[in-house]
Amino acid sequence: MGGLNRENPIRAAEWRDLAAAQPDFTTMTTAEARVPSGIRRIACPPVTCWTGHPVPFFVNEDVIEVHYADAAVLHRMTQLAASLNAKAVTHDDDPVDSTLDG
Repeated sequence: MGGLNRENPIRAAEWRDLAAAQPDFTTMTTAEARVPSGIRRIACPPVTCWTGHPVPFFVNEDVIEVHYADAAVLHRMTQLAASLNAKAVTHDDDPVDSTLDG
């Protein structure tokens, strides 16, 4: 998405440092995938995941995004975004703040 916070984009190093400092985050290099032979883990580029729910959090220029988040994930995203003075959005590019309001 991008564009919500152009004055203060999230730098890759800032995101890595913040995620590494969180006791409830890890970096994954495999992902579960459905292939013709069934479900298996395959290699992927490093992605930061919250261990509270093993879902990846993505940084896209100036926002933190996660796909198909529940209320707990949205709350954790908002905390991280605040630490970076950034925005958090859902997979539909809706700001998390508006999602939490209703």
